[in-house]
Amino acid sequence: MIKKFKKIYRVLNKVFKVKRIIYSIFSIIGAFLVYIFAFIKFIFTFKKGPLEKIYGNILLIATGPSLSKLNQEIIDNHDFIFFLNSAFQIQKYFNFAGKKKYLIIWDSRRLDTILNNQENIKMIKDMTFIINPMNFHRLDIYIKSIFLTKCKKEYIFPKPIFITPFSRKNKQIIRTFVTHSLINKNDVLNPKIEFLNTIPIAPHTVALNAFYYLLTIKHKLDKLTFVGCDFKLINSSNLISSQSVWASSFKPHKILLWFRKLENVAKANNITVDRII
Repeated sequence: MIKKFKKIYRVLNKVFKVKRIIYSIFSIIGAFLVYIFAFIKFIFTFKKGPLEKIYGNILLIATGPSLSKLNQEIIDNHDFIFFLNSAFQIQKYFNFAGKKKYLIIWDSRRLDTILNNQENIKMIKDMTFIINPMNFHRLDIYIKSIFLTKCKKEYIFPKPIFITPFSRKNKQIIRTFVTHSLINKNDVLNPKIEFLNTIPIAPHTVALNAFYYLLTIKHKLDKLTFVGCDFKLINSSNLISSQSVWASSFKPHKILLWFRKLENVAKANNITVDRII
C-alpha cells in the first residue's frame, strides 16, 4: 500500500509539481512569520545585529580539507572566531578559551543534521549563533534551533523575492513563491545590512555569505583569514558527520569568481584577506 502511494506521489509530483506547490505554501506561511518577527525585533532593538562588537582580525573556519592546516598559533593571532557549518567540531583539537566564538549555519538541511546530535548541541552552547532563516519553507527547523540550543542567538534576515516556482528564471534550488534574493554585482560593490536587518544571500556556499556579511562592517576590520574554505565537495577528516552541500548547487569556479569580487572590496578598504589552502 505504501509503495503504491509513493508511486502515485512520484507521478503526481512529476506531472503537477506537487512538492514544489507544497513547499510554496509553506514558504508563504514561513515568510509571513519571519518578517513579523523581524519587524518586532527591529522596532524594539534598533540594532544592526551581532556585528556591532566585532573588529580587528577575524578567523573563519570552514569544513574543507585545508582545515588540517589550522594550528594554535593561527587561532591565537585572531580576535574573533567564526565557525561555518559543522566546523565547530574542530574545537576538541585546539584551545579556543577566551575567544569570542560565532556560529553561522543558515542552510536548513545542514542545521537539521547538526541539531539531531546532542554532542553538537553541547559544543555550541558557549557561542553566539547567528540565525538567518533563508529557507522559508523549513521554518520549523529554525524554530527547533531556538529551543534546542542554549547559546546566545542573534538574527539576520534574508531579503525576500516573489517569483513563480514554475518559472525558468528562478535559479533557486528550492523553487517557491517566496524565496531569498541572491546577491548581484551592485550588492558586492557595497555590502550592507538593509531595512529590518536584511541582506541578500550569496549562492553555492556559506563561506561567501559569511564573507559578505562581515564586509558590512568593513571599516572595523583589519584582517580576514579563511581556513577550510577549499570550495570542494570534500570535508576535512577531522569532522564528525560532515554533510556535503547539494552537488547540484555547488560550482567551484563560480564560487571563486564571487570570492575574488568580495576580496577586491576588502582590499579596497585596507582589509587583508588570507585564504589558507
